[in-house]
Amino acid sequence: MKNKKKYVSANEVINKKVVLNPNSAEEYNSRGLVKSNLKDHRGAMEDYTRAIEIDPKYSSAYHNRGRERAKLRDEKGAIDDYNSAIEMDSNYVLAYSSRCITKYRLKDYLGAIADANIVIGIEPYNEFAYSNQGMMKAIIGEPGEGILDLNKAIEIKPNYLAAYNVRGNVKRNIGDLVGAIDDFTKVIELDPKNSQAYYYRGLAFFDLNKMNEAELDFIKASELGDKNASELVEIIMKYPKKTE
Repeated sequence: MKNKKKYVSANEVINKKVVLNPNSAEEYNSRGLVKSNLKDHRGAMEDYTRAIEIDPKYSSAYHNRGRERAKLRDEKGAIDDYNSAIEMDSNYVLAYSSRCITKYRLKDYLGAIADANIVIGIEPYNEFAYSNQGMMKAIIGEPGEGILDLNKAIEIKPNYLAAYNVRGNVKRNIGDLVGAIDDFTKVIELDPKNSQAYYYRGLAFFDLNKMNEAELDFIKASELGDKNASELVEIIMKYPKKTE
């Protein structure tokens, strides 16, 4: 609620600036950012489009409009905008990163890897790019290479929760259940309310036939709002438990 009030107030201020500077691409771009934070994605797109009309080489406005299109599930339009942003600025890391994510959603995993690799070439210590590249490599059947990239992401940012979660799932898929549990446990230590980590650790415990531990994790994930975990709690209760 506080954030919404902040952005509503910011929108009122920027509206006045737009009236005073109707030919300022920067003001329209700024208002688009505010509208985006208010979930007015179509309104944001209109402002970014106006910014581009005023300044056809405004790379940030192309990128920002692309993100709004992606939120509205217009992935092709989003990629077109990211392409335009990159055409204006060949070192635009954020545009490559956004295009990488959109290609992932389109299941263009090789294209996503290529974009992540470009980012790494520009910024060798970009943990987000290594994490994305690692995830894509695992998806296309190169889990070992994927883990190396995820290791690098965590080396750059030791508390990178998403990378631990992804690496844990890759390890689980290749049968390294103990390693997977270690990764999910690390996430839980850093973020005790991370429902995904409890859910996935529960699956790893389940695969190890440790039903007591699995049940506790699924219950916790369910309490934190994970619907899949709620269903698994009912299933796992039917399994015999080991007694100490």
